[in-house]
Amino acid sequence: MGRAIATELILSDVQPIIVGRSVEGVKSDLLDAEFVSADLRDPESAAAKVLEAVSRNPLPLSAVYWVAGEYHRGPFADQTIEKTASMTATHFLGPLAVLGAIHQLAKNNPDKAPYNLIVIGSVFVHKPGKKHAVLAGLKGAKANFARVFSYELSEDLPGSMTLLVNPWAMKTEFFEGYEMDPKIMDKFMDPHEVARIVLDQVGNLPKIAKPPIVELTLDRGDNGAIKQLIGPQPVKH
Repeated sequence: MGRAIATELILSDVQPIIVGRSVEGVKSDLLDAEFVSADLRDPESAAAKVLEAVSRNPLPLSAVYWVAGEYHRGPFADQTIEKTASMTATHFLGPLAVLGAIHQLAKNNPDKAPYNLIVIGSVFVHKPGKKHAVLAGLKGAKANFARVFSYELSEDLPGSMTLLVNPWAMKTEFFEGYEMDPKIMDKFMDPHEVARIVLDQVGNLPKIAKPPIVELTLDRGDNGAIKQLIGPQPVKH
């Protein structure tokens, strides 16, 4: 998903800074991007590396995309402490450290330049799935952080907005190695289509709004179409 967003940004003449522990594998596809090799499972190191890259950039960041993910499917009883810790760091603790460093830098800058925060969550926020307790919990924490932090962001840097996107499953490498029903896999979303929807929403974010956050759920509609639902969605069991 991160690669798809980066690709679509480049096609829109935006040069992204891509952060990940496997950036070497995507450099050939994204030649117009800057790369930061960092492991979010080491939050302090990742934050320092990203802050260094951002500080070198002569232009202020216009947006921060929180897309990091890691997947270990199975019942909670079968999850090891190592897998749970790794998922927690990748989905939540590491990104928080990086975002905190970026936000402090922007907040302390005399220009007070605003930036938009785009958080890619999951429909698990309101559609809990079987054998996804840890992942659903982390996605819920991520969504609630975005909702609360959006107020701090807009107060610290007026003109900043938060976009929380909760998509259904996508055709990515996330699910490699797991036995999945082919009929369900066929209905997964194309990440580039999702990325284009996300960037369209970013381009149409209001400058000032209360609450300072837009929530968008991308669910499966009829005939494979993506159904866009604006606003918080009720929890379904």
